[in-house]
Amino acid sequence: MAAVFSKPLAKCFPDSIISQLFPPPSTFDPLRDIPDLTGKVAIVTGGAVGIGYHTVLALLQKNVKIYIATRSETKVNEAIRKLQEETGREAIFVHLDLADLASVRRAVRELANKEEKLDIYSTTHQLTAQGYDLHFGTNVLGHYYFTSLLKPLLKRSTQLNREKARVVFTSSNAFEYAPGDGIEFDVLKDGPARDAKIKEYGFSSIPGKGAVWKIYGLSKFTANIFQRDHADEFSSYSVHPGGIQSELTRHSNSFEQLLSKAVMKPTPMGALTQLYAGTMPEAGNVPGGYFIPWTRLAEQGPRFKNEKLQKRFKEWVDAELRAFAESSEGGWNA
Repeated sequence: MAAVFSKPLAKCFPDSIISQLFPPPSTFDPLRDIPDLTGKVAIVTGGAVGIGYHTVLALLQKNVKIYIATRSETKVNEAIRKLQEETGREAIFVHLDLADLASVRRAVRELANKEEKLDIYSTTHQLTAQGYDLHFGTNVLGHYYFTSLLKPLLKRSTQLNREKARVVFTSSNAFEYAPGDGIEFDVLKDGPARDAKIKEYGFSSIPGKGAVWKIYGLSKFTANIFQRDHADEFSSYSVHPGGIQSELTRHSNSFEQLLSKAVMKPTPMGALTQLYAGTMPEAGNVPGGYFIPWTRLAEQGPRFKNEKLQKRFKEWVDAELRAFAESSEGGWNA
């Protein structure tokens, strides 16, 4: 039934949440449409499971040399074994915990010792070790620091290939849940102000309501800001993978898991839009684009036009990372 209405929805309300939940059928087939990528080097965060796994699988099938950056060695070893069985090619493990900035720096050092360039960087998804909110630490701060340290490898790719390297940030339409103008600075780092805000937000399992949803929305909102920030140096994109069955639902209650199975799409489909942004020539024509299911270019809304807020947020993040770098061995650089 949903398929009957998906095309009219996409035509009349192309950027709506309902159209993103029930998108028209995809015309993009990675195995058929992605060109041969022999000689390319890629890294995928969270590539051992879920959407990340299927992203790695598709890139290996196109002859990419690929690194899986994740923190679970057990999961990644099993993934590498399965990927080799399916493709005959072997992915490479790099230990990375995006919730720990020291781990981020070690991962970049390891990669830089092995490679002179990086062509594709694709991101897929407690307080962090440095005291930041976990959603913010892993979805934003860790990825921003990782991307900043990877810049020399990405720039080298641009020089060698005479086309910009690509960075694909995984977002979602959950940025709509971000409170106020999109950023509440008080909730970004542990402390009394954050505790007060969480109490003010309250708790709710209803999407968009309560502290968990609002802070998660904030993390996705700010991730999209950083995607725009890097657009001049390499082709960067943010993508909403769609309503996808994944490990993210493992902590949901029974009703939510039942609803997820009824509405959500198979996990491999979650890789479609980020593969399109990361590999297809057509996506190269819209650097800085935001893509929604399946491979559709979309607008992000008026809150992303607040340049004053974006400038303040970037300055805040740079100051936090600088303070971390100055207090730890090795400074800012990897």
